[in-house]
Amino acid sequence: MEEGPWGIRFNIPPALREARTTKSSLWVHEGTNLRFIVDFGANASQGSLKRKPNYSEVRLQVNGLPALVCSYDQSKNAAPGSLNKVVALFFLDKRKTLGGSEPSYRVEYASDNERMMALQILQTVRFYDS
Repeated sequence: MEEGPWGIRFNIPPALREARTTKSSLWVHEGTNLRFIVDFGANASQGSLKRKPNYSEVRLQVNGLPALVCSYDQSKNAAPGSLNKVVALFFLDKRKTLGGSEPSYRVEYASDNERMMALQILQTVRFYDS
């Protein structure tokens, strides 16, 4: 998938379909066990995410920018099969050519069986010159 005005490219499994959302700042693709969300709005504060159950993070360079990749559960008492688990990519800086903040990327998934696929989706996020 490509989003020209933002200069981003990523790969998602064919089973994920674009979904309608009431928030115009979100671009959502979802399937049975995965939901990929690109959030063009304000990023969640790192402090609030650190309080999520099972939170862990790693900082690294992605596309030449410092980034944070984290994983957490959305709640402690989720129903079995709900998309409660999350891996997310937040850029800590922005490209010089971009006026606003970088979008954030989040993959919600149902169980640890989908964790590898969720991480693989985040690994495909790339910038290109539009």
